[in-house]
Amino acid sequence: MNIDTASVITMDSTKISIIVPVYNMSAYLRRCLDSCVYQSLSEIEVIVVNDASPDIDDSRIMREYEKNYPNKVRNLFLTENRCLGGARNAGLEVAQGEYIMFVDSDDYIDFNACEKMYRKADTEQADLVFCDFYMCKDGNLIYCSREEFSEVKGEARNRELIQKSNLYVSSCMSLVRRALVVDNNLSFPEGILFEDLVISPLLIMLAEQIVKIEEALYFYMVRPSSISQTISKRKLFDLVSAIDFLKAKYSETIHGDALISPAFVIVSRHIITYMRAAKRDCPDDYLDWVMAIKKSIGTISDVFSGCKTRKETELSMFLKMLETVPDEADGEECNRCYASFSEAVDYFYATCASDVYNQLMTRGMPRVCVWGAGSNGTAFAKILSMAALNTEYTDVRKELHGKVMPNGAVVKPWDEICDTVDIVIICTSTHFKSVFAKIGADTPIFDWEMYCNTNKSIEDVLRVG
Repeated sequence: MNIDTASVITMDSTKISIIVPVYNMSAYLRRCLDSCVYQSLSEIEVIVVNDASPDIDDSRIMREYEKNYPNKVRNLFLTENRCLGGARNAGLEVAQGEYIMFVDSDDYIDFNACEKMYRKADTEQADLVFCDFYMCKDGNLIYCSREEFSEVKGEARNRELIQKSNLYVSSCMSLVRRALVVDNNLSFPEGILFEDLVISPLLIMLAEQIVKIEEALYFYMVRPSSISQTISKRKLFDLVSAIDFLKAKYSETIHGDALISPAFVIVSRHIITYMRAAKRDCPDDYLDWVMAIKKSIGTISDVFSGCKTRKETELSMFLKMLETVPDEADGEECNRCYASFSEAVDYFYATCASDVYNQLMTRGMPRVCVWGAGSNGTAFAKILSMAALNTEYTDVRKELHGKVMPNGAVVKPWDEICDTVDIVIICTSTHFKSVFAKIGADTPIFDWEMYCNTNKSIEDVLRVG
């Protein structure tokens, strides 16, 4: 292992090892490390992994904290860049804690995060503990609530957690029993992006006990230049590499395909997301991207041989589209295939929306309002337009008031329309708590994202406080 380690901490009673990978993060690193070293739980170690960062201030800050907190901070300096997955693997190799917490160096955690999550884990003998989080964007804190857990436990419940949305595939915002990683010989793929999409679903499927704290203890920073916010050809190729990594390393070692198929599903969801983004933002590269995905079509097709959710139906349609693209296709042929696929998908979701709308009407809820006029809300409005469905639209952002949506609705303040609404539709599951706080318990909320990502009925995704 190519690591220059500056210190060794011996702490037999370490409850939590916090692993913080660092690469060009000196502008945010102090805030992150302060939130770690000042935790109310004392039995922790903070393993700071410098992933061969060219920013000399990263190393300087790391050594400063190690000097000031010698019994808590441990620095590792990698001699070559191994990306986020490799840095986390390096931290895991030396971690001594009963549990592991991953914190990205541009994010930070609540000062009571470790104590509250460890107490929950210890009390309920949990392998995984999740919490809600704050999204920090443009100077605003947005409370993001992860999905509620069903009462059913075991593989079915764990698979449902992965199906619901992408909220449980981040390695951060959670506490994981170290033995779950060690005993199953898990490691992150190195040298590629999307390392979370490979390991997190496996951890969820392998865990016997999963619990959640109904409190935001993690602060997730959204920066325009961050890995998660940009589109690139490398991202697509790394998603393909993630599928290859899963198949090569875990398909025969972790209880067969039944447990790793949810990880394939998550990676494939991201593939279609980035393919759509590529078509929009990188049209000149789109043909190359399609051909790259075609190489993994066999692996992905096996996962969706029996589609169970609406989102997986969309992915299955995407795979069929890939099959129609000739191996020697030019850009024009590729565009025709994509246009046909896009139209079919839009029609599929328009049919779903129409079915939802009709069933809401039969339940005495004909006056519908969609909450959110951003990118997800606009995409949903296009679906509503195809289905010829009329709704109100609202958004807390004043600058969006007056915006005309694709279905003809004009975005209005909630206070202006609240008395004329029977039900609110949210397009993003994480918005439930913030929307509920605004509208109260009298107006039911329909979770469109959950409806699409699962095979739940309309009743199952009608949410109230």
